[in-house]
Amino acid sequence: MAFIRWQDIDRLLDMEKSNVRIVGIRGIGGIGKITFAKAIFNSSRPKFKNSCFLTDVISTSMPHRGLSQLQETHLFVILGDSKLKVSDCNVGVNLIMKMMQHKKLILILDDVSSSEILDNLAP
Repeated sequence: MAFIRWQDIDRLLDMEKSNVRIVGIRGIGGIGKITFAKAIFNSSRPKFKNSCFLTDVISTSMPHRGLSQLQETHLFVILGDSKLKVSDCNVGVNLIMKMMQHKKLILILDDVSSSEILDNLAP
C-alpha cells in the first residue's frame, strides 16, 4: 500500500511543463478517493485556463449514447458551446484532439473502469 502526500501531487503533475499528465487514484470504496480528487481539482484549477470534472463516468457511459454523450459534455464544459454535437466516439475523439490541442486544462474523471473510456475522453 502506498501513501502519497499533498506535496507529491504537485510534483507528479509538474504544472510548469506542457506535457500531458495522467494520475490514477484507485482503491476500495469509501476511502476518500473522490474527496481527494476534488481537493486536487479545486486547488489546481486556478493554474489552468480550462477545467472539467466528470463524475460517475461508468454509469454515464452505459446508456444508449454512452461515451459520445460524455465527450459532448466534456467539450461543452471546456468550450461552452451547447450547439456542438458528437454523433459517435470516433468523431468525439477527433473533436477533443482538435479543440483541446493548445489548451492548458485539468480534467478529472471519476469512476473510470477501462483504458477505452480514458482513450475516448482524454486522447
